[in-house]
Amino acid sequence: MCSAAETAALDAAALKGTDTAYPLFSLHALQMRPHAAAEWQDCPARLFLQERDGAWIVALCGTTSRLFHTSSYDGYAFKLGERGFVDRFQLLAFFRTQRQQIYKALNQTGAVALRLSGDVEAITPALTTALSLDQMQQAVDGFIEVHSWAGEHEAQGLAATSLVQNEDGKYQERPINALATCLWYQVYPLGVYSGPAGAADVIVGDVLLVRNSCLRDSE
Repeated sequence: MCSAAETAALDAAALKGTDTAYPLFSLHALQMRPHAAAEWQDCPARLFLQERDGAWIVALCGTTSRLFHTSSYDGYAFKLGERGFVDRFQLLAFFRTQRQQIYKALNQTGAVALRLSGDVEAITPALTTALSLDQMQQAVDGFIEVHSWAGEHEAQGLAATSLVQNEDGKYQERPINALATCLWYQVYPLGVYSGPAGAADVIVGDVLLVRNSCLRDSE
C-alpha cells in the first residue's frame, strides 16, 4: 500500500496519454541482479520494460494502477531462462528481434509458437491448411482456449489472428510468457483487463499465434 506522499510522487511520475502506445514487455518471468557478484533474483511482478527513449524500466502502482518510470534497476543484468543480458538495452534488442521473428514466421506458415524461453518457432499445419486439435494441444501442453483479436482493439499485424493458449495455464500457475504478454498489451493496454486482485493481466505458458484461416477446419 502506498502512502499519500508516495502516491503523490507516483502520480507526478506516472506515464500518461500516448505513453500506452509504446510496447510493454513484462519482466515477471525474468531474473535480475545488480552486479556480477550478486545472486539472481526474480523480477517484481509489476515490473516492465518499455520500448521508448532507448529502454525504460517502468512499474505498476498497486493503488493507482498507473505506470511510473523508475531508475532503480537501470544498471541491472537480466536473464530469461538460460539467456543472459548485460543490461536493459540488450534485453530490449532481443525482444525487438523476437517480435520481428514472430511476424516473419506467421507469414511463412500461418502459425507460430511463442515459447517461455523466448524462442519463436514457425508451425506448419498438419492438415494441409489448418492446425489439428492434437497439434494445438501439444503446443500448449493441455486443453486449448482460443482468443481472437477482434473489434476496435484489433492491432496492426494481428488482424485475422487468434491466440491459442492452455485454458488452465493460470490455475496451474504457469510462468508468464513475456513475448505473448507484449502482444496482449499491444491490443489491450493495461487497465482494459485485470488479473486477480487487480494485478496486470498476463499470458502464461507456451502459446500459439495463428491465422484464423488455419483454425477453420479444426473448429
